[in-house]
Amino acid sequence: MSEENNLCINKCGFFGTAENMNMCSFCYKKYMEKQSLAEKVAKKAKGKEESEAAEWVYPEEHNCSFDHKRFGRQSLAKNNPLIKGSKIDKL
Repeated sequence: MSEENNLCINKCGFFGTAENMNMCSFCYKKYMEKQSLAEKVAKKAKGKEESEAAEWVYPEEHNCSFDHKRFGRQSLAKNNPLIKGSKIDKL
């Protein structure tokens, strides 16, 4: 085989192997991590029924006692303090 055929398919400059789908070990590891994460997300999405997930989006749909409006206002006040400029003396 020529050297070109052994290079990683992601063109990172390293050599790939047939066992790693013609990727180098680093690219193959990243690929497998992405695949694993995608499978986990898909599994979670399948596990929940759409109707069940939709009812939790709106607090009024599930008799939520948490005051989202007050929490939002407190959060904004905390994260955005009032800034006052210095007063200018009149001549």
